Amino acid sequence: MKPLFSLASSPPLRVALVGNSLPRLCGISTFTCHLRDAILHANPNAQIDIFALDEDQEHSYGPEVCYVLNAQDRTQYRDCAQVINQGNYDAILLQHEFGIFGGQAGNYIVDLLQDLRIPILTTFHTILDSPNELQEAVMMSIIELSDHCVLMSKRGIDILKSRYGAPNRKAQWIPHGIPDIDSIRACEYRRQLGKERPLLVTFGLLSPDKGLQFGIEAMAEIVKEFPTAKYVIAGATHPKVKQHHGEVYRNSLIDLTRSLNLENNVQFLDYFMDQDELLQLLGAMDYYVTPYLNPAQITSGTLAYALGTGKPIVSTGYHYAKELLDDGRGVVVPFKDPAAIADAVITLEGSPSCRAEMRYLALDYAKTMRWEQVGKQYSDLLASVTSLAIRPQLNEPKSGPSWQHFDSLFDCTGMIQHAIYSVPRREEGYCIDDNARALLALALAKQSNVWSTTKEAHLQTCLSFIEHAWNPVANGFRNFMSYDRKWLEEIGSEDAQGRTLWSIATVRKTFLESVHSELLEDLWLRATSTVDSLKAIRARSYALLGLVQSNLHHKAPALAESLYNAYLDQKSDEWNWFEQQLTYDNARVSQAMIEAGDSLNESRWLEAGLDSLTWLMDIQTGNLGEFLPIGSNGFYKVGCQRARFDQQPIEAWATVSACLSAYRITELPHWHQEAQRAYNWFLGANSEGMRMVNEESGACFDGLQPRRANRNCGAESTLAALIARLELDAVEEPINATTNNSATPVAVWVL
Repeated sequence: MKPLFSLASSPPLRVALVGNSLPRLCGISTFTCHLRDAILHANPNAQIDIFALDEDQEHSYGPEVCYVLNAQDRTQYRDCAQVINQGNYDAILLQHEFGIFGGQAGNYIVDLLQDLRIPILTTFHTILDSPNELQEAVMMSIIELSDHCVLMSKRGIDILKSRYGAPNRKAQWIPHGIPDIDSIRACEYRRQLGKERPLLVTFGLLSPDKGLQFGIEAMAEIVKEFPTAKYVIAGATHPKVKQHHGEVYRNSLIDLTRSLNLENNVQFLDYFMDQDELLQLLGAMDYYVTPYLNPAQITSGTLAYALGTGKPIVSTGYHYAKELLDDGRGVVVPFKDPAAIADAVITLEGSPSCRAEMRYLALDYAKTMRWEQVGKQYSDLLASVTSLAIRPQLNEPKSGPSWQHFDSLFDCTGMIQHAIYSVPRREEGYCIDDNARALLALALAKQSNVWSTTKEAHLQTCLSFIEHAWNPVANGFRNFMSYDRKWLEEIGSEDAQGRTLWSIATVRKTFLESVHSELLEDLWLRATSTVDSLKAIRARSYALLGLVQSNLHHKAPALAESLYNAYLDQKSDEWNWFEQQLTYDNARVSQAMIEAGDSLNESRWLEAGLDSLTWLMDIQTGNLGEFLPIGSNGFYKVGCQRARFDQQPIEAWATVSACLSAYRITELPHWHQEAQRAYNWFLGANSEGMRMVNEESGACFDGLQPRRANRNCGAESTLAALIARLELDAVEEPINATTNNSATPVAVWVL
C-alpha cells in the first residue's frame, strides 16, 4: 500500500498571486503587494510569486514579480497559465477588477483560469448587482472556475450568492487590510500642512466618479464657520483617465476652487503617495471625506485605511461606506449634496464627545482589519484548498442513499440522460444506456426492501423504453432518442447491446414472479440473440455478466473463453490486461471473468479476472493511496502517458462492483477494503479532494477535472454513485477489515 499523506512532510505553500503590482500606480497594485506581505507574515515559509498585469510593459518590477503579462494580448493569458501549471504552485490567488484585464468586460482572464490545474481563489474588488450582459458572463465564469470567492464586504457576499448564485461554500468574507498608523510621525506632517482645524482629506487616484467637486463645494460652507479650514485632495489622476481625457477632471476641480475663492483652503497634492507619506497624512487629518458617486461601490481601500485612524469619516452612502460606517462609526450623507457634507463636518467639529465616541467605535471595529489578521485569514484559506485540511470521516451515513435526483431525472418517457447542474437537460433526450443502468438500481432497491410505488412506476417506464428500443429489422436495440421521442439511429453500439442484456438479466432474476415476468422473458430472448455479433471487449463483458445470471446460459462459456484468449494474447510482464489500452469502465472486464470463472467453475477465468483486477487496482492508486481511475481525456495506451483527467464516476462504480465480486468469491477482506477505497472516491478521497456526490439529493458530478468537478449531474454519474453505494451496503463488511483509514487519503482541499 502506498503511504498516506502526512502533514509533517508537507512542502512550503507556493502561491501564484495574479494582479497589478507596484511600482504600477493603482489601488490594486498596492493591495496586491500588501496582501503578499501579510500572507508571508502569517506563513514565513510560504513562497508568494506575483504575476503582474501590465499592458504598457514599462515598469521596473522587483524580484517578487516573477512574470509580467501584457493584459491586452490574449495569447499571453494561456501562456501564463502554462507557466503557473508548470511551476509547482499549490494555488492561484487572483485579484479581480474588470478594468485590469483585456477583452470585453475583462474576459481574457477566463482563458487563464480555464487552463489552470490548481485551486483558484479570487478576490473580487468589484461586484455589480446590476451588471451588463458581458460583465455577468465574465463574473459567472470566474465564480464557476474559482474554488473560493473572497469579498471585502458582507453586502458583496449577499450579491455574490443572490445575484450570481454562488454556493455558500465558495463565498468568503475577509475584510480589506489596513496598516497601523504612526501618530508620532503624523504630528510632524501636520505641522507641515498647518495646525489650523479642521483638516479634511481625500486621497486616491482622481477620476470623475470620486465626486470631489461636491467636497470642494462643501468647503465653501465650512470656511464660513472655520475660515482656516483646509481640504487636502491627495493623489495623481488615474492613469486610464489621464490616457483618454488628460487632466480635464483635475483642471475642472482647480477651476471650481478658484471660482469659489478657496485657493487658500483647498490643496492638491498631485502625485501618488508612497505608504510612508500616506500614513502620515492620514494620521494628521481631522476628517476623512469620500463624496463618491457610485452607490454600487462594494469596496474602498481608501475608506478602509481612513477607518483605521479612528478619525471621523463623512461619506456618501455607497454600499461599502454604509457597511463600514454603520453603528455610529462615521456619518453617511446623500449623494451630490455638498450642504450635507458641510453640515456633518460643522456639527462634528462642535462636538468633541461625539468625535471621541466615533473614534472608539471605529478603532474597535478596525482591529479585525489589520493586515496581520487579514494575512492569517488568507493563509488559512489557502491552506484549506491545498490539501492541508483533514477530513475526519469519509464513510457515508448508514441511513441509505438518497433517490431524490434519480427521481427528478425521470419523465413519462424514460430517464433523461444529461443535466445542466442538477436540472434535467431536456434537449439532450434519452438513451438506453442510462435506462438500462436505472434497471440495475431498481433491482437493488427491490432486493434491499426499499421498494415503493414511485420505483414501480420507474421500473415500468424503463421496461417500456427498452421494449420500444428494439428494432427487429436490425436485430438490436436502438440507443439514443430525442426529447420529442424520435429515435436517432437504427441500432445502438455494441456496448449498448451488451449493457442492455446485462440489465435485463438482472431484473429478470429479481422480478421472476412479478407481473413483468413475461415481458422480461421476451426481452431476454431478444437480447441474447445479439450476443454472437458482439466483438468489443466491454460489450462482451457486459453480456457475460448477464449470461452468468441465467442458469448457465449456453452462450456464456464461448464468450468467457474469447475474453480469456484476448487476455493471454495481450498480457505481458508489464501490462496485465485484455487490450493494449485502458479506456472506460475497465474493471467490468475483470469482473466478468471473475463471475464467469465462479459460476462456470473454471479456475483459469477466475484467476485471470483476479490477476487483472489486482494489476488494475495498483495502476489506479495515487501517491496518497487514493483511488485514481484512468482519465477519459486520452485514456492509457501501452508505452504512453496515462490520462489523469477527466476521471469518470462509472470507473469508481465498476471498481466497487468488481472488488465486491472478488470479495464474495475469495472472502478475502482486502477486496472489501479496495471496494470501499474506490467508493470513497465519491466522498472526496480522490486526487483533487473533491466530494462528488450530494448525500442529500444523491446527485453526482459528471466528472473530476484538475482541482474542480464538472458540476453537471447527469444520469450516468448519479446512477454510478447510487448503485455503488447500494452494492456496498448489500455486502456485509468483514470484521477484520479497516475500510475507513487504511486505504484512503486523509487530505482534501474542498469539503
